[in-house]
Formats: sequence, structure tokens, C-alpha cells
Amino acid sequence: MRFTDNSDIIELNNYSGEFDSNKQAAYEALLEERSIDPEKTNLEECNYTYNVFGFTIDIEPKGAGRPRKGRNSIYEPPQDRDYKRIIKSRLNEIFDLDEPISGEFDVHVDLFFPIPKGFSKKKALAAELGHLLPITIPDLDNCEKIFLDALNPRLQKEDQIKDGEIVKAKKVPKADLFTGIWTDDKTIVKLSSSKFYSCKPRIEATIAFRIKDE
Repeated sequence: MRFTDNSDIIELNNYSGEFDSNKQAAYEALLEERSIDPEKTNLEECNYTYNVFGFTIDIEPKGAGRPRKGRNSIYEPPQDRDYKRIIKSRLNEIFDLDEPISGEFDVHVDLFFPIPKGFSKKKALAAELGHLLPITIPDLDNCEKIFLDALNPRLQKEDQIKDGEIVKAKKVPKADLFTGIWTDDKTIVKLSSSKFYSCKPRIEATIAFRIKDE
């Protein structure tokens, strides 16, 4: 991975650790259920190193809209498509990726929503300091969805689907191309997010991916 000179990116040091805690009860149940003798499986102990990086996108968080039903197909709302296009464009300014990163991902996203104009000075200050949090729409999971979708690749051509079948491949404008952070957001195995208020609306993401030690 390379970062362009004009990026406002936070690079964190690598750290090592187990990917998840050992659930002893489940482990023992598996051995019993499948009659597994651990000493005969030749399973080597695995250690992993986590690579971590973070970045900020100066854009107001929004939730994903409902898919629209067309005459013969279901399509993404145009405003969602435009929103993801802006995020991909910002990511192209930050990252210079030859290809998506392979692996399993641990992602944390902080979403900073604008402070409502109707807030008093006292209330606005409390919101900026995190003492007052947004409990209004959009829902957290909808915000996660549209943002994480934007981190998927956008390649030279995209399949167009009609009645559940691929009918043609549409060429994507060069300005909209994006290599992608990962091959697909299904490779995210751990996800957390938080909502805050701020006078500077933005999305901050911290992404970890693990590499098996030699």
C-alpha cells in the first residue's frame, strides 16, 4: 500500500495479537461433536500481525436509501450512487493502491453529524464535547452500509442486472474508478461504529487487517 503526498492519513504502528479470544466451551463441544483428536490434526499454532491504518473523509454521514423498483429491475437511489462517488473520489486522493488488500478486516467507524442550528450555545458545546449524542435518524447500520459499500472496488465495467440475469456490462467513467480497500466488504469480520455531533461533519475510519506470521 502507498499513500499519496497530499493525504491526511494517520498511520498507526503494527501490533500483534490474537484475532479473537478462545471460546473454550465451543472448542470442547466441537471436539466432542466431530470426534476430533487435536493431537492428530497436525494443526500448527498460528500467530498474526495486524496492520492498522486510519483516514478521515470530510463529508456529512448519511444513511443508505431504500432500493428503488424500476420497470424490470431494482436499482440504487441516484443520491446514494452520487454520495459513494464522492467518497471514492476522496479515497483516490488519499490512497494509491495497485490492488485491493486481501485478508480479514476489523473496522471501526466514527460518524460526526452536524450540530443542529437550533441548539443553544450550551447545548452546542455539550454536543461538540461528546456529552450530547445524536439519537435521531439516520440509523447507524444504514450509515455503515453506504460508507462500507463505497470502499468496495469500482472497476472498468459493471454488470447490469435485469430480472436476476446479467444483460450487459456498462463502462464506468475513468474519474469514478476505484481500486478498493478490499475486494468486497464481506471480508469484514469485525465491525463497530459510533455517532457523534461536530461542527466539522466527517467520517473517521480505522481499519485493521491481519497477516499470518511466517
